[in-house]
Amino acid sequence: MNKVVVDSSVILAIINSEIDDDKLENLVKHDSVICSVNYTEILSKLVENTQDKITNKNIDEFDRLLQLTYCKNIHQTDNELNSLVGLLSMYRKKYNLSLGDRYCIALGAKLKLPVYTADRVWVNLKADYDVDIRLIR
Repeated sequence: MNKVVVDSSVILAIINSEIDDDKLENLVKHDSVICSVNYTEILSKLVENTQDKITNKNIDEFDRLLQLTYCKNIHQTDNELNSLVGLLSMYRKKYNLSLGDRYCIALGAKLKLPVYTADRVWVNLKADYDVDIRLIR
């Protein structure tokens, strides 16, 4: 059962060894869900970081490894989630929220799960939007 929603920043921090937290890594590997939009952000960042070596085979391998290791539960977008993202647009400028940010936050709200992120500004969103934001650092 999923216990948390994770932002792409969490997965990238783990992959890039920016944090050393076995408890968090275990939580991500076994009890998390990620929005398909945020999953695509991770793949895109991996491609950007290896663009001189990227091939169709590489991207397939990245995709397979991510799904085996950190992104076992990918939540596809749907009309309800899209509507929540639309509502979050009223906070886009105030909190500098990208489309991916809004999808992650909306997924947490939809599933009523805490959202883990490295984006500190999200904590301030709690005053305006009912979602449990937790920072990884």
